[in-house]
Amino acid sequence: MSFNTIIQHIKSEKYRQLGFWKSSENGTPLNPLHWFQFADDAAVVSGQEKENQMLLNRFTIWCQWAQTIIRVDKCSTFGIRKQVTKSIQYLPKLFINNCLVPRVELGKSFRYLGRYFGFNMSDEDHKSEVYDTLTSILNEIDDLATITSEKQNSLIPQSLCAFQNLLALHCF
Repeated sequence: MSFNTIIQHIKSEKYRQLGFWKSSENGTPLNPLHWFQFADDAAVVSGQEKENQMLLNRFTIWCQWAQTIIRVDKCSTFGIRKQVTKSIQYLPKLFINNCLVPRVELGKSFRYLGRYFGFNMSDEDHKSEVYDTLTSILNEIDDLATITSEKQNSLIPQSLCAFQNLLALHCF
């Protein structure tokens, strides 16, 4: 319901003239705009930085109306644009409530809904995180003091359960 409210607001005549919509007859987008909402996470994707800022402004107003707080410190911006014949990563300059949204450093990636996204779209960050976590768990298991067989029997299922939960978090 609330998502439909903000989309209807953006589709209004006031925003059509800003380039959000191609024509009033069919509402075909001039430049594709995407709004992804998952529980308490939202992502705005568009072909132009100016359109992203307009959507963020509308989103900010809607959040104020819905009495929802936007944690700018937990947000990030990531930009890719075409320069001559190739795509390059750049640092978008977007604001929420007059605060600059933190930008993903050039060559770095960001995490959204448990998945890493970067300019080269590799899965190295994800693999590295899983490897580091597994190494940490295995080191903790190795560091456990020698325990009686009675305690050891109860520890093994707990370790396997923790390991299974960890894999479930990192598998996609």
